Amino acid sequence: MEDTLHFKPREVSIRQLADGHFRLVECQTTRAITPIAFNNRKAARNWAAGRGFLLVGEPEKPEPGIGRN
Repeated sequence: MEDTLHFKPREVSIRQLADGHFRLVECQTTRAITPIAFNNRKAARNWAAGRGFLLVGEPEKPEPGIGRN
């Protein structure tokens, strides 16, 4: 029996609002997926990951020690 997903997870990205809050939006329609305005990017990322959304366009974390003097 195959152990694959039968659906494609919704792709979302995190957008910063003018007031400094962050909102999750669908990638295809740029429509907000929740009325929640998060205080920081990490909170939005964790909320989306906990509900099975696929985050796209998130910057990768730099390796420790790189870019530091």
